[in-house]
Amino acid sequence: MLLTRDYTYLVADGGETHILHQKSDTLFIYKGHVNEDIHQIGETEYFKILSVRSIGGITFLSIKSLPDPNPHYRMNYSPKTTFWEWGIKSIDKDKLDFVYWASDTTIAGLETKRISPNSLNEAFPVTFYSTSRIQEFKKMKPITTVGDVEKIVCAYVIALSKQKAHLTEGDRSHNYLLAWLPGDLITKACLAEGYNPLGAGAITDSIMKRHRQQFDSLFTRLKATYLQGNGTSRSNRQSKTDKAPEVPFPDNK
Repeated sequence: MLLTRDYTYLVADGGETHILHQKSDTLFIYKGHVNEDIHQIGETEYFKILSVRSIGGITFLSIKSLPDPNPHYRMNYSPKTTFWEWGIKSIDKDKLDFVYWASDTTIAGLETKRISPNSLNEAFPVTFYSTSRIQEFKKMKPITTVGDVEKIVCAYVIALSKQKAHLTEGDRSHNYLLAWLPGDLITKACLAEGYNPLGAGAITDSIMKRHRQQFDSLFTRLKATYLQGNGTSRSNRQSKTDKAPEVPFPDNK
């Protein structure tokens, strides 16, 4: 029994959730909203744990997807079995940190993708938070002003710069940038500045839209500085690792 409690990942809008739950040798990912009790309701993914091994401080889970008993909830549902390997760096009462995942249609194919634990030493984790930690978020400062958004976006851009320098190769990089990075960054940026991350993405987006002209001009300057500081030329601006979300940089004048 690896997970003795549920852990929640906040999607980029800060309200949608992926809740990781274990029962016996089965893992569930419930998808819903922070204000709903979504267990066994709506879209859910199911996985069977095949093996667990710990190497170099990383706990690796070999798992396979299971048929969804309610496939009508999933628009892109496919009954085809997929094998996965997840790497978990740490688990405690507050959070769970993922540092690696890979997938394949066969066990043999998955094994060929196994990564050295040493290569994950500098990897930035995707963090899932415990239910008790989520409740603590509700007591933190709300995001209400342009100045609040400015602080959060500053933290976001700094974290983005650091994380892009330590992306691992393989399937993880693509999944991380397109699926996991946005929500992970906005949540951690809020926490770094002492703000409630629940619903943060939608709130900051609303504030930025109301001050769009100001934000656009400032973001243009920030983007130029960011690209120059990272040695990225305009010609290769659309590289794989530059597909992370571009967040305007507001300024409270």
